[in-house]
Amino acid sequence: MKINRRKFLAGAGATAVGAATLGGYMIRSERRRHRPNVIVFIADDMRSDAAGFMGNKIVKTPVLDELAASSYVFENNFVTTSVCPISRASIMSGDYAVRHRVYDFYTAMRPSSLEHSFPQMMHNTNYYTGYVGKWGVGGKLPTELFNFWNGYFDLENYYPHKNQPHLTDITTTQALHFLQTAPRDKPFMLIVGYKAPHEPMQPQARFMDMYVKDTIPRADSDRRNASQSIPKLLKMSFDREKYTAADYNSDAKFQESMRNYYRLISGMDESIGAILKKIKEDNRYDDTSVIFTSDNGLLEGEHGLEGKWCIYEESIRVPLVVRPSPKYFPGYTSGRIDAISLNIDIAPTIIEMASMKPSRHIQGLSLLPLLTAADAPWREGFYYEHPGWDKQNIVACEGFRGTRWKYVHYKKGKMEEECLYDLTEDPHELTNLASEEAHNYTMQYMRELTHKERKYIIEM
Repeated sequence: MKINRRKFLAGAGATAVGAATLGGYMIRSERRRHRPNVIVFIADDMRSDAAGFMGNKIVKTPVLDELAASSYVFENNFVTTSVCPISRASIMSGDYAVRHRVYDFYTAMRPSSLEHSFPQMMHNTNYYTGYVGKWGVGGKLPTELFNFWNGYFDLENYYPHKNQPHLTDITTTQALHFLQTAPRDKPFMLIVGYKAPHEPMQPQARFMDMYVKDTIPRADSDRRNASQSIPKLLKMSFDREKYTAADYNSDAKFQESMRNYYRLISGMDESIGAILKKIKEDNRYDDTSVIFTSDNGLLEGEHGLEGKWCIYEESIRVPLVVRPSPKYFPGYTSGRIDAISLNIDIAPTIIEMASMKPSRHIQGLSLLPLLTAADAPWREGFYYEHPGWDKQNIVACEGFRGTRWKYVHYKKGKMEEECLYDLTEDPHELTNLASEEAHNYTMQYMRELTHKERKYIIEM
């Protein structure tokens, strides 16, 4: 169910003839000038199915749809912990939470994780680096990693100050300013961290006429007696009654909440379009690799829940689009990839795009081999972790999500509960098979696999 990550990474870099050293990192000598620009867009709380290119027939995302058509779309992309600060730390570092130790909204990334993060490595190897928008990880903001900084930890709403524009528009302006001022004699790396479509649902006024005539369908797991399908420990947590009463108990509230969610996504799509247009106008688009993803998904009434945190598919599955620079990766085109990819894979992928070798300490895998070899050795599942937060009444959980089976272990104090879902027969996770005798072997196997994966991740 897993491969030796160190061996895989070593093999992925085995074609190098020699290496030059820059800033303490290894750069492949045959590609010393193989240094594309890189731009990374990170949405907030955007689930995988909330885009046109992922099959949504209602939400309007023309810019992302066009980008996806000329890129690689990872159809089974997941986060290893579904909450903003933990996942964003994993995106930057390529580390699981059990290593980077960001478990809440207050803890900064550890120096040991920053050291092999892609912003640090690119900053140290002569990239002109920039960050605009939501950083989302607590503690001291890492301004020293960037030549251009207009980031913030988080803001409560989309209008941070009276008489100022919407936060998405502010982020767009700052990104355009970065592109206008970035030097032309070195490659750039820009991260655009959006707050959208995270709550509160405050779209720009110009998008309020969108979706007014659309009816957003409710999920099967919402309609089919969801309160009977969720584990007992989840019924005791997540401030469940408050959440469902607020947005999802009445259909009118559900529809308005979802329309605003889609409006925020369309606003972000417009922003991405303006930024990519600027890169094209500057004749740098062919020189630029583009990545789009989200920090976590979002439960929108499924199983009677709102939010993220737990291991349900709507919470952990997020979009991922990777467009390698056509100039520097001429053999790469576009396509749909169904292999399991993770948020921790983004850092080593970007590092390899920049012609560096990922640190042996990084836990994710570069996705580049999958773009040219569908039969490349790859993972068949992944370990999921969430520590739980007592103050927010959120239960801890861990588990293993495979291609067919999903095992979940919930824990709150001395109480424990296990779940087993057959994703092939039960994609909406409505039937817990953990206590059925016919699945005793599968339960034991998945339980042991979860423990082994956790131990492996800790020790690697």
